[in-house]
Amino acid sequence: MTLELMMKHTLILFSALLLLGVGVSHAELPDLDEGIASFGGAVAGDSLYVYGGHIGGVHKHSSQNLSHRFQRLDLNDPKGWEDIGDNVQGLQGLALVPYGEKVCRVGGLDARNETLEQEEDLVSVADVACFDPATQAWTDLPPLPAPRSSHDAAVLGDTLYAAGGWQLRGKDLEPVWHGDMVALDLSSAEPEWKSIPQPFKRRALAVATAAGKVVVCGGLGPESTSLSVDIYDPETAEWSSGPELQVAQGPMRGFGVSAFGVDGQVLLSGGDGVIFSLVPGEDEWKKVGKLETARFFHRLLPHKDRLIFIAGAARGGHLGTAEVVAMDSLQVEAPKIVTVGDAWRWPGYRGAEGDGTSPSMALPVRWSEDDGVSWRAELPGYGQSAPVVWDNQVFVTSVEGDEKEISIISALDAVTGEVRWRRRYEGSQREPNTEMFARAAPTPAVDADRVYVFMETGDVITLDHHGETVWRYSLTAEHGEFKGNHGVASSPVLVEDLVVIQVTHQGPSYFLALDRADGKVRWKADRESGTAWTTPLVVLGARGYEIVSSGAGRVESLDAENGNVLWSKSDVEKNHVPSPTLAGDLLVVASSDPSHNQAIRRTGQGEVETVWRAEGVTSGFGSPAHVGDAVLITNRKGVVTSLALDDGAERWKHKLPESIWATPVVAGEHVYFFTKNGETVVMRPGVEGPEVVSTNSLPTEETVYGVAAVQDAFLVRTGTRLLRIGAPKAPSASPALAQLETEP
Repeated sequence: MTLELMMKHTLILFSALLLLGVGVSHAELPDLDEGIASFGGAVAGDSLYVYGGHIGGVHKHSSQNLSHRFQRLDLNDPKGWEDIGDNVQGLQGLALVPYGEKVCRVGGLDARNETLEQEEDLVSVADVACFDPATQAWTDLPPLPAPRSSHDAAVLGDTLYAAGGWQLRGKDLEPVWHGDMVALDLSSAEPEWKSIPQPFKRRALAVATAAGKVVVCGGLGPESTSLSVDIYDPETAEWSSGPELQVAQGPMRGFGVSAFGVDGQVLLSGGDGVIFSLVPGEDEWKKVGKLETARFFHRLLPHKDRLIFIAGAARGGHLGTAEVVAMDSLQVEAPKIVTVGDAWRWPGYRGAEGDGTSPSMALPVRWSEDDGVSWRAELPGYGQSAPVVWDNQVFVTSVEGDEKEISIISALDAVTGEVRWRRRYEGSQREPNTEMFARAAPTPAVDADRVYVFMETGDVITLDHHGETVWRYSLTAEHGEFKGNHGVASSPVLVEDLVVIQVTHQGPSYFLALDRADGKVRWKADRESGTAWTTPLVVLGARGYEIVSSGAGRVESLDAENGNVLWSKSDVEKNHVPSPTLAGDLLVVASSDPSHNQAIRRTGQGEVETVWRAEGVTSGFGSPAHVGDAVLITNRKGVVTSLALDDGAERWKHKLPESIWATPVVAGEHVYFFTKNGETVVMRPGVEGPEVVSTNSLPTEETVYGVAAVQDAFLVRTGTRLLRIGAPKAPSASPALAQLETEP
């Protein structure tokens, strides 16, 4: 999916640090009893209301996973949450909107299966009702014209508008996406719903009213997430398009955002934690603040001179906290910024989004061996993995011994290059330590708490950021040794609370999902044997996260929740090395066969279609790069081919000084090609041809295997060294960690 490259240059770090102070400690308001997401939330008068929502494990749906509570908090005296009423219907994906002192509940999702053990049976409801705090009672309003959930609603004047969403029809019928917005005059003695055709079909979106308009933001369509903004003018009864959302890149994009109209502007936040402002009629969103805790499927609600960001979901699970932001602290005219966390983190293979893109606009474009290299660090043993970075700590792996019997994990200070800690582990499987076999090829993955390492010895090792072992799991001991002539190289990927490993070799092959917390097997999905060194891609589908894999003559997608195959495509050959890349609503699959590089589109109905094939193009070790309306594929001789994203037509070719092992890095309008011999070509791809911005020499006798891009620097990994290109600036102060080293 096409992701807006955002957060421009100048004063980047300074502005980001200023905005980190915007959020007020969420201790100002008491926490909910449990974390919830996809709920109804509203502020009416001086009361904050929360209705229903999803509780428990992510993507698990039953009546037990629905909150059967209607809660209220007195914002003038916020001592604790109060439950209102008994026998509350459990719903999620509903809207709760204020109307004077009342709150109105609109639609939602109900689960007819009582427990998770029963087959999932979900239905949307059409119920609409208003709660009056004066009488402590609900009054039914006319039901929606059709059941609706995963929508949003807002009130403009006396009219209630509900837009987007779909109708879930139980376990035996496919859902129906709504193509209309509906409106109800709340002031009428006999209100009736009015249908207004809407130019989109999306759910998990946000609806707000401002400047006399209804503004519909983001969401998820039948095929992909969306950054679109659609604006309805009740005066003219016409729709227009607003500027696309600028939320951070990633599979979440505009999914699960929340918005509210305040003082003629729409305020919005999503999974990146940035607060945005849009005045209807203007041509861009402005970044005005930053939350301490990023969240989605939450509610952004105004109260007097402050904004309340309540509950929602985060990478680690559901939240029960509230964060309060003072309105006068929002810098509406602030320069465009990069959030410190996003820019200082390269958490896995090909970065945060798994596609080689970086949100930073401050990366260097010129350097040499004598100018621009801030430090060099020698690494023990040998390794082919890329470094991963979390804030100011970089993690890298290597192996040593004639049979790669020792696996090494090193943590270095990203600013100084000093070793913080190093750990050695004895491997479960032995194989020759030669150029013919992968040598510490899988790139680790890292989150806020732990680093997850997969070695070709078959070991999955998880450590905290201080280097303490959290858990270990041996794939070879539990599922058999790896077989093949070159070892394995797939990198682990993180999705929800899982770490997922792809094993594709000449023996029994499979996907394995381990619980991030304790390493226990959550699911295992067997696949046909075959050889591939690709890494799967995490994408968002219509019903949740998918794990898309390309390799060994097929492309397939698995449900991240249970490993079930959602779709599979087998008319592809020699897709053994490059990993798939998401480009807009297309999946680009690369191959070393000149007739098998192609783009496919997910239909949302468990099927895919081939959109185009690029004849005469081959891919080498690096994976495709997506920039703007083009896809860049580099072959083993270092020839870059630019293909039009929409039809795969060849635009131009450009010869690099050498071939590449590492996938190119895309940052704004620049694409960085780190060749194997250390020369790096920085270019601006155009329709007619590339503009070479610079060619930077960094001579090395070793191959450049991987790169991490963080804030204003690159961390470049060769077989035995790690280098930092760029100024040595720190993201923030951090506690010193003991430089400990332990033997097997």
